[in-house]
Amino acid sequence: MIKKIIFIFLLFLSLFVIINSVNEEVTTMVIYQKEKCILEQEEQTMKLEIPEWNFERLIKTGSVNQIDKLFATYIPGNKNNVVIAGHNIHVVFRELHNIHLGMKIYLKKGNKITEYVVIEKKSVKPTEIQYLEDTIKEQLTLITCTENDQKRLIIICLKQNIS
Repeated sequence: MIKKIIFIFLLFLSLFVIINSVNEEVTTMVIYQKEKCILEQEEQTMKLEIPEWNFERLIKTGSVNQIDKLFATYIPGNKNNVVIAGHNIHVVFRELHNIHLGMKIYLKKGNKITEYVVIEKKSVKPTEIQYLEDTIKEQLTLITCTENDQKRLIIICLKQNIS
């Protein structure tokens, strides 16, 4: 009898956890869709695109201490190194772990489109902040969490001169 009671208790507990997690996911997606609609209406909205994956993300402007929970975040301050950071979740940068060298990435702001090519991919300690600094060459640096937030995945992309 005790085994049946424990089994029923565990069954209800599992159902509660599943329902709660689905509810949280739905709530997150509703908030994401509302904010996405607002962002898309702004004239100077930045977009990051990887055509090979049919990947498109809207970019918000923020700071190192203010990375948006649902959108990739542009961290201003550099002349040549465009730094964009985002959480390792499905609506932001989870796919970056599958990126490979040579992939083309486009950054769109208004009518301006800049093409970049992935030249380096590495995992670093969170304290290695030199990737946030300006560079001599024009590049795009993408950053997301990896290894259970113990490290950062750094993707370095070199700007292409389009004729």
